[in-house]
Amino acid sequence: MNMTQQAQKLGRQAVSMYCQTDGMYYSLLSKRELFAAMALQGMAHKANADYSKEWAKDAVKFSEALLEELSKK
Repeated sequence: MNMTQQAQKLGRQAVSMYCQTDGMYYSLLSKRELFAAMALQGMAHKANADYSKEWAKDAVKFSEALLEELSKK
């Protein structure tokens, strides 16, 4: 899947997290990385098999599809 430039730009944006301990914001992951991790977590939670490289590939595809749709709005 080829992502549009808008979706790629959206996917590179960092997700900022607020740390209550020191009162600072930290950029930890890009949106693409976060969405892929969340998709992988959901697949692994429902699966009865061992971890598979195919799950990782599918998680990235899901994240890219989500970014593509988000870029349209």
